Amino acid sequence: MLSVDGHVRVDIVYTNWSPRVKAIIDIVGTWLFLAPFSAMAILFSQPYVHNSWRQLETSPNPGGLLRYPIKTVIVMAFALLIVQGIALTIRNVAFLRGHPRSGSFHAEPPKAPEPITEEKAIL
Repeated sequence: MLSVDGHVRVDIVYTNWSPRVKAIIDIVGTWLFLAPFSAMAILFSQPYVHNSWRQLETSPNPGGLLRYPIKTVIVMAFALLIVQGIALTIRNVAFLRGHPRSGSFHAEPPKAPEPITEEKAIL
């Protein structure tokens, strides 16, 4: 949801700010909250995942599923969250620098192409 700006935030004050301020707040929030939280989650889940791989952990049910690949997804998910934070930072920095196609959520949406009329089709 982070990649489509669908995450939850408190919009009471945020809505009234200019797009530039919103972009700055998103950059600061990414590196003050998202990245450290994700890094800590990776750090603290590594022993848990490593132990599961060492034991080649499986479900106790007969013919149970392998648990160690599933637990690996914990580390991978937080790593991908950091990568998404990097991507959003790049987009917001490009927006702040005035790049016309920054991809930032704060940039104006691209204008729709003009419909082709008969006069334009003949030319």
